[in-house]
Amino acid sequence: MSELHLRSSNLIRTLNKFLWPLLKTLFRIEVKGLENIPKQGSFLLIANHNAGALIESHSLLCLSAQINRKLYGLNHPALFKIPFVGTYFKKIGAITASKDAAHEALNNGHGLLIFPGGNRQALRPISKKDHHSFEWANGWADIASQSNRSQYAPVIPVKFLGTHSVNPIFFSNSLISKILVIPWILKIKWFPVSLAQIISSTLIMLITYMFNWPVFLSLALAYTVFLFTALLPIIPKKIKIIFYPPINSEKSQELSSQQYKEKMNQIMAAKDYADGSRKPYPFNGIEKFMTLHESENIHYNSQLILSFEEHHLDHKKILLTTKNWIKEIPHARTITNTNEFSFSRYVYDQPWFKPSDIVHFHQNQSEKNINDFCHKKFNLSFDPPLRIGFFSEQNSHKMIFS
Repeated sequence: MSELHLRSSNLIRTLNKFLWPLLKTLFRIEVKGLENIPKQGSFLLIANHNAGALIESHSLLCLSAQINRKLYGLNHPALFKIPFVGTYFKKIGAITASKDAAHEALNNGHGLLIFPGGNRQALRPISKKDHHSFEWANGWADIASQSNRSQYAPVIPVKFLGTHSVNPIFFSNSLISKILVIPWILKIKWFPVSLAQIISSTLIMLITYMFNWPVFLSLALAYTVFLFTALLPIIPKKIKIIFYPPINSEKSQELSSQQYKEKMNQIMAAKDYADGSRKPYPFNGIEKFMTLHESENIHYNSQLILSFEEHHLDHKKILLTTKNWIKEIPHARTITNTNEFSFSRYVYDQPWFKPSDIVHFHQNQSEKNINDFCHKKFNLSFDPPLRIGFFSEQNSHKMIFS
């Protein structure tokens, strides 16, 4: 029996009217790139998962409703076994995680939300809050690849920044799930110990103690509260939601599952500032640099490296990035006296690298001159301006490009 018809448009409109303004105010939610969701036809939202999972799912639900798009989300079967909770989530578009359910939603022209990292990613410790990638997950890529063979469905990466700080998780593992029993019975393999759990269960113990409740009742209630507050947001941290451009196009419908994974992991693994802009690569004292395809080496006595940031590249999709790191490259310095240096321009249908042409700049080019050159040559305007860095290469050290 299809779960799609259980979705309640009335409930979702109510949430969008009352819950969304509350979330937006409390967590100062900033949304970027919502226009990347198509106005019609099926689409896939692939998002990182954090301790603020409830904020994430409800934010995407409300944002989709605001642009008149139906959104369904794949969820762990354990969710639907919880009385009342399971019913509520079905009414807001939650469907049991399976490839058949996913394809049904897409084949009917709806949006589908997948958190590939699942509870393993959502329940990671606060010390790993910036680890957004989910390279161990495979099912979502199979769904994307199979769906696009019959009809085009844009695969849109969504990154949440700040949602892992709304309820700091100190640690999580499968042992906690086994000790608590119920999570393990529900096949929830990972379970956390978070700040919200500690505070809420402690308060319950204190309140029941004040009213002289029997110890076993106090413990039972504290245990129940501990289970249900694992993902309760309690700290009003600023949140940013970034909808990236689709990683596939109508011309690239035949991408394999592995290609989808590689593209997505490059986006999710990249470091971002709190405002969503990409951190620049380290120059002037470089200890690491990139290796691309090692079959073709081009050696320069000196190499100009331009530091592209994501906010430069939203439309042109030009990015100088890393594939494999070379560690401890010595002799990095700022070039002040050399005949010429080179800039490799990378253009690709995904936001990563492929050489297109080599442009030569003569010595002592300033950042202003290089920005002017890029504007005239490629019609590219950078705000803030492009940063530059230099690398000096000794005979025994190679700079490898494809």
